[in-house]
Amino acid sequence: MPLPDIFSISYFEGANISEFIERFENICDDYQVRDENKIKRVPRYYTQMINQFMKKMKEYQDEDWNKLKKKLKKNTEQMI
Repeated sequence: MPLPDIFSISYFEGANISEFIERFENICDDYQVRDENKIKRVPRYYTQMINQFMKKMKEYQDEDWNKLKKKLKKNTEQMI
């Protein structure tokens, strides 16, 4: 799976979370990454500040991708 800054893949910096999650999931689909592994890989695509905030979230610690992405969509403003 490509890392940020490779092939025009960028870090999430706080805007358009729904679009970011959709692009991230499309990349995961292209590389056959299962949901249980998405949660382990998504931190690589966030800025350090957002990454630290996200890793403290219960949904992240529980490794529940579907709940995490819902929570991220709902609470993006708190991260930045």
